[in-house]
Amino acid sequence: MKKVILVVDDEKNARDNLREIIEDIMGLSMVEADCAKAAVELIRNRAFDLILTDLRMPGESGMLVLEEAQRICPETPVIIMTAFGSADEAGEALKKGAYDFLSKPLRAGTVEEKIAETLRLDEKQEAPDAFDRIIGNSDAIKETLKTARQAAPTDATILIEGESGTGKGLLAECIHEASPRRKGKFVVIHCANTPQDILMSELFGHEKGSFTGAISQHKGKFEEAGDGTVFIDEVGTLPLKVQTILLRVLQDKKFERLGGNETIISKARVIAATNENLNELVRSGRFREDLLYRLKVVSLTMPPLRVRKGDVPLLIDHFLARANEDTSKNVTISKIAREMMEKYSWSGNIRELNNCIEALVIKNSSGEVTPRDLPSEILTESGAKKEEKSSAALWEKLDRMTLDEIKKELIERKLKNGKTRTQIADELGISRRSLYRLPPSYGIKKGRKKDE
Repeated sequence: MKKVILVVDDEKNARDNLREIIEDIMGLSMVEADCAKAAVELIRNRAFDLILTDLRMPGESGMLVLEEAQRICPETPVIIMTAFGSADEAGEALKKGAYDFLSKPLRAGTVEEKIAETLRLDEKQEAPDAFDRIIGNSDAIKETLKTARQAAPTDATILIEGESGTGKGLLAECIHEASPRRKGKFVVIHCANTPQDILMSELFGHEKGSFTGAISQHKGKFEEAGDGTVFIDEVGTLPLKVQTILLRVLQDKKFERLGGNETIISKARVIAATNENLNELVRSGRFREDLLYRLKVVSLTMPPLRVRKGDVPLLIDHFLARANEDTSKNVTISKIAREMMEKYSWSGNIRELNNCIEALVIKNSSGEVTPRDLPSEILTESGAKKEEKSSAALWEKLDRMTLDEIKKELIERKLKNGKTRTQIADELGISRRSLYRLPPSYGIKKGRKKDE
């Protein structure tokens, strides 16, 4: 049976052009609607394999079609058609569940490729859940992963924002692995502190003799990636000249190597990341506004650990298990040390937590991490200095004492605090008879007087 596609567009010429592609070229069936309300009525009364809807139409927009399709037939993929300059709206549609988007004016080859790709959704769903690599159950990380899962099967350009150490690179890898491009390469370029000419060469390649030291032709990241993914880290540090070339690649899918004249077609998807506020960079003239819009078709934020405190225990367990496996050890973390680590702010986020646990396991020889092993910044963090310093000092003192000395001091402290003999015995987990058998130096006086 032929696949049936619903096309929603208020322009008759657009519908006719799509019918030629869908029926004459692809051999599929097409049903058309000239407005959102007519489309919704069709969706209520019959099933479709795919829905293509224009975003901006007189009256109700294509967003209504998307919302009703999500409610009535959530298994049916919806592709949004949007004019240039509507990237924010397309991104919002993707967040609400659209499968992908097509930019107008439509190109026959692109439309045919996108329809063929979308109608093979069952094949894509066979891929393993790459996002399992991201540890966390907090609402903040769940919201990010929800949008990432929706965006992964599409070709949409993605901008990942977040502080250093939050896992932006890992998220980009997961998106690539969950996409139809997972069999292609995932190539990374770090932009920070890289000179302009080197960046241009690394991204777009260069020809032999194009600059001093260019002794042979070099293919850049976009060529290396092929039909895979290019991950541009710290994109906010790109020089303006490089931004201009990148904008052209995103718009026209074309570029030339440095010093060359041959036009090369880019098939790669772009995911970018930044720990800077790009809107502020735009206002200060250091980042192109049109490039920002092109990059953030889908915008994701990796939340810092301070807003996902509930995930810290899970991350501690994860990194501890990995560090133990890497070092062939079986180190544990004491309850007090774990509590102190869970309360710490982790300004360096996941990277700092991972590095801390790895170092603790490597240096540990006792088999257990205790507060005295923790870095000084955890022990002295503002708001907990006195309590945690005193905890560290107590551990140092206990290290120098025998078990009998520790027992004696503990009983003396309880007596000074007004504890009765029954209370002391209960708290120590021993019988009153055992308490009375202790040496007189412990301060426990024998007698039949009832404790009060």
